[in-house]
Amino acid sequence: MSPKINNNLDLITGRTDIRNRPNKMMTEKEEQNNNNNHLFLKELEKQNNNLKINMNQNSLFKKEENTIINKNDNNINNNNNNKIHNILIESLELKPEIENNNNDNNINYEENNIQISSNENYIESIKKVFSQSPKLNLEILNSITLQKGLIIKIDCLGMINNSLRNKRDGFTYFGFSDNKDNKEIDFLIQPKDNYYEQKFIGKHFQIRFNPEDLKYYIIDLGSGFGTFMKIITEIKIKDNYLINLGNSYVVCTFDNDDNEENLENEKFLNLKIFSGDFRSEPIIFNSEEEQIITIGRDASCDVVIEDNLLSRVHCTILYKNGIGWIIRDGKINEEDNSFKPSTNSTWLFLINEIPIYDGMIFKSNQNLFQCNYDYD
Repeated sequence: MSPKINNNLDLITGRTDIRNRPNKMMTEKEEQNNNNNHLFLKELEKQNNNLKINMNQNSLFKKEENTIINKNDNNINNNNNNKIHNILIESLELKPEIENNNNDNNINYEENNIQISSNENYIESIKKVFSQSPKLNLEILNSITLQKGLIIKIDCLGMINNSLRNKRDGFTYFGFSDNKDNKEIDFLIQPKDNYYEQKFIGKHFQIRFNPEDLKYYIIDLGSGFGTFMKIITEIKIKDNYLINLGNSYVVCTFDNDDNEENLENEKFLNLKIFSGDFRSEPIIFNSEEEQIITIGRDASCDVVIEDNLLSRVHCTILYKNGIGWIIRDGKINEEDNSFKPSTNSTWLFLINEIPIYDGMIFKSNQNLFQCNYDYD
C-alpha cells in the first residue's frame, strides 16, 4: 500500500508557518499505531473528565467561565481491554527506564509488565540507612472512591500500616484486584463501577525507596489509564514523552536514530496532537529557528488546540542552549521570565521512574495525590 498523508491538520491552527512545515508520511503500520494510540487516549480523556467533574464539585479545581465539561461521553468502546495502556507503550515503542544506581537491585521487564524484585543485599542497604531515612506521606486530595484527606504512610521499607501485600522490601504497589487473596498489591484502589473494574485490574503505579540518595521514586506500571505528574517547574523533554493538557495529549519525539541522548539528536522537536477525535501528523520545530513554543486555545499560540479545558496559553516549550527542549506549565511573562500557571495544569505521563519531591502532585486513574516528606 502506498504511504498515506493525514490531511486533517487544519483542525489545529496557529501561526501560518506551522502549516507549511514538512509532514511525515505514514505507513500502514504507523497508521495502525495511531489508531491504537487514539483508543488509549480516548479512555484517558474520559478518566480526566470524571476526575475534573468530581474536583470541580468540591471546589478543588477552578474552571474558566467558558469551560464546558461533557459528563455524558459515551463514545468509549466498551470492548477495550484493561491492557490498552500497554498498546500505547508498544505503539510508541516506549521503553521504561528506571534510574537506579544500586547494582544490587535486580530489575526485570516482561512483556511490558514491569516487575521489580529486590534481593537481600538491597534490603540490607535500606536497613543501614533506616534511622536517617525520611518517611513519605501520600495524601489523597481528591478521589471518586477513596477517602479524601486520607494519608498513606510509607517508610523506606514500604507501606507502614494495613498493607495487603504485607512485605517490607522497599516497594509499595498501588492497584486493584478482584481477588481478595491477592498478595501483589499493598494499597487497593477500587474503581467506581463495574465498567472500570476489568480495566483497573493490576498494578497501577509503584513507589520505591533508593538508599543511595534517600529519596522515593515513582513509576507507572501499565494497568489502568496512566499515572501523570503535575508539571510545576521546568522539565527537560525526553524522547516519547506524553503530555496531558485538558482533554488533549501531546506526544514529543526527536529524530533520533541512534537512541543516544545528546543535543545534536534533539535539534528537531516533533509534536503529535491527540484531541477528541482528532490526531495530527508531527508538527516539526527547529531549535535554530524557534526558541519559544506556546500551546493553548488562543489564536496567538504557536499550536492552537480547540479544547475548552485549555487555558488561552496553557503551556510553553522553550529551547535552552546547553540543556535542550524544556516544558513549563502556563504562560511566560517576558518582562521577568515568571510563569502564569494554567487553570487545569499540565501533566507528564510517568513511563520512566522519577524521584518524588516534597509537595509533588500526581494523578492516577480517578485519584489525585500529594507527596510530602516527613523528616521527624
